[in-house]
Parts: sequence; structure tokens; C-alpha cells
Amino acid sequence: MTHPFELGADAIQNALQSHYRAYLVGSLSLPQELPHIEWAGVEIGLSSYASATSDTPHSHDDSLECLYVLEGEYHVWLFGEERPRTLRPGDFLALPSRTAYASKATRALVLFVKSPGGQDKRERDPDATIRRWLETPAPMPAVVPAAPDEAALQHTLEVLAITSAEWQHRDTQMLAMSYRWFLASLFVSLLPNLWNYFEVDTALPPWVFITAGAAMSVYFLFITLAYSARLTVTGLTLSKLQSQLPERLRRVSLGDVPLPLPQVTRAAIAVWTPWAMFGFLAAVNVASLISAVN
Repeated sequence: MTHPFELGADAIQNALQSHYRAYLVGSLSLPQELPHIEWAGVEIGLSSYASATSDTPHSHDDSLECLYVLEGEYHVWLFGEERPRTLRPGDFLALPSRTAYASKATRALVLFVKSPGGQDKRERDPDATIRRWLETPAPMPAVVPAAPDEAALQHTLEVLAITSAEWQHRDTQMLAMSYRWFLASLFVSLLPNLWNYFEVDTALPPWVFITAGAAMSVYFLFITLAYSARLTVTGLTLSKLQSQLPERLRRVSLGDVPLPLPQVTRAAIAVWTPWAMFGFLAAVNVASLISAVN
């Protein structure tokens, strides 16, 4: 070799799609489509396991074989050991010559280096335990979510701030609007009794106030449930945005806070409070109607 040699990522990926193993350096006994450095002193290549695959148990008579996992999980069982090893991204394993081993993977990309190169591979017969292990497909490796980059994280934080401000606004509006109409409905429903108490003649029959109070009570229930639904949707959006943040930036949820009441009870109170308030208004209206009739 007298000149620099370079291979692009696309060429390597295309080669691995047609065959699970691609050599970058070595003296090959069989041709391959991917260009490589012809060199007898060392073999360097990539093994890509896209589906459940196991290699024939073997050892090398003269070579030191080194394995470095780039993606996924690669499982290796050395003859004579009690259990297999699992190599994950960043793990390295060096196998001296004459070390017999079996290997399998379901999804992995492994860089291998063998020195010196040459055809010194010797197939080995595993025991019954390793043979059963090879016949069982390797589990799919757990997918670790990639850490968000700074631009994506900043964008998520900006959207989270806008949504949080919207949620606070809706919460304030809901409390102000619902309690305003609750007190107004209660006051109108009680007006006939108040006028009678203060001996004031309004020249209007009591049923007018009772009807107005009932209508306002229904409107109170309507706006309270409507604002509650919109507040719930905004809260769900907040939860989805927070789930995209790193753990250190996430807000502690109410379910993680120890409170006297269990979470199911707290949720039931939040759902039934508007109905309970409406029920109270209905009872006041009924009582006012009975009082007016009598």
C-alpha cells in the first residue's frame, strides 16, 4: 500500500446490506464487492447482525481476535465459562489464540480485528448447554433514547413555557369564572328569601328569581366542565412535553408526592367537585321554590 485509502459510510452500509460481514483490511480467500486493503498481516472488518444470527463456534490457532461493539448487544460464551457475556456499545473483548467461543446477536454492529490475518479458523464442538443457548435467539437489545441536542432541547423548553403559561391562564380563568357564576347563581336563588327577610317588595313573583337561579346554575355547570376539559387537554400536552426532557428537568408529578389521600381519591374529588357544587345550587333552588309555594 502506497497511497491513503478511504471508504465512505454509504459504501460500507450498502455492503453490509448485501452481506452481514464486510472486510476493510485483510487477505481474503473469497472476493467481496466492497474495496478493501489487501494486507496479510491483519484483518479488520465489520459484522452487522440485523436479525437473530449465531456464528459457528470456533477458535483461531495463531491469531489474537479483538471485538469492539458499536451498536446493539453481542453475546459471547467462552468454552469453559459458566455463563455467556453480553457486550454493549463501547465494550471491548480480546480473545487470545486457541480460545474457543460461541457467539450470537439479534441486532448489533461489531468491529473485529484479527492479527495476524490468515485462515487459521478451527470449528469447535460445543457442549449441550452452549448448543441449546445457540439455538435460542438472542433477545432484542433495549433501545436507549438518544439525548436531545441543545437546539431541540431549547425548542422544547420554549414550547413548554408557552404551554405552561396557557395552562396557568386557563386555571385562573376557570377558578374565577366558575366561582363567580356559582356565587351569582346562589345569590339570585336566595333573593326571594332575602327580600322576605328584609321585608322588601320587589313586585316580581318569586319564581322569576328561582328560574333565573336555576338557569345560572346550569350555565355554571356548563362553563365549569368546559374549562375543566380544556384545562385537562393543556395538562396532557404539558405532560408529553415534559416526557421529552431529561430526567433532571422534569417536574415532579402529583402522584410522586405523598399526600393523605390516595391518587384515585384526589382524582375523584377533582372530577365530582363541579357536580357537587351544581347539586348544592339545585338543592337551594328547590328549597327556594318550596318556600315560595308555601
